[in-house]
Amino acid sequence: MIAFMKSEQLEDFEAAMARRELSWDEQTKAQWVQIQLGLEPKRFKEVLALTVSTKRNELGLSQRELADLTGINQRDISHIEQGKANPTLTTQVKLLSALGLKIEISAI
Repeated sequence: MIAFMKSEQLEDFEAAMARRELSWDEQTKAQWVQIQLGLEPKRFKEVLALTVSTKRNELGLSQRELADLTGINQRDISHIEQGKANPTLTTQVKLLSALGLKIEISAI
């Protein structure tokens, strides 16, 4: 979670968050779940994989053709579409731009 905290500080933080969550209304709890899902790396990889493969297929492109358009190795595109890769931001931008999509990063 927060890597630089000592273990007892992390436990104190998690206990304080648990106490705070008890006072939240249903809407706040739902928003917190969405935030956590958005930050969960595995979930992010799944969403990116589905987005890239779906849009590529909609455009009628093969992985090889997308690789040629972006300069990204076809094997890497395959791994991204399978949710096995952790692509850099640069790679994500190249892929999504070639597919006519945007990437949005915001602080909540």
